Amino acid sequence: MFGLLVSLLCINNILPPINKIYITNINIPLIGKQNILYERTEKYKSKLILNGIVNSEGNIYYDKKNVYNYQLDTNLINILKKYKCSFSDANYDVNNDIISLKLKIKIIGYTTKLILQNIGFSSPYYFE
Repeated sequence: MFGLLVSLLCINNILPPINKIYITNINIPLIGKQNILYERTEKYKSKLILNGIVNSEGNIYYDKKNVYNYQLDTNLINILKKYKCSFSDANYDVNNDIISLKLKIKIIGYTTKLILQNIGFSSPYYFE
């Protein structure tokens, strides 16, 4: 559902710093709440954790020669397919230390802009 955060992010000042955690949550009308946690765990690898309507974890692997190219793991690919989701306009704003992107859930005709806020460095999951 949220292979998200990866498109159009670049390695140095455009990918978030390693081990910083970014979170957001959305309330999808008539469906419910979805929490999203993103952490860049290695130079060319990030983790995505979903909690709420969809509960899953997955990894994003960036191409070492061109971080605009990336590979989602099987879990994230399956979520995108199952919920007929797409994303666009992903961006890391180095000045405000936020990640933003547009999420579209085609099956219900829902589109929203997500803003993931930095909450600090690696620590336990922040979903309550």
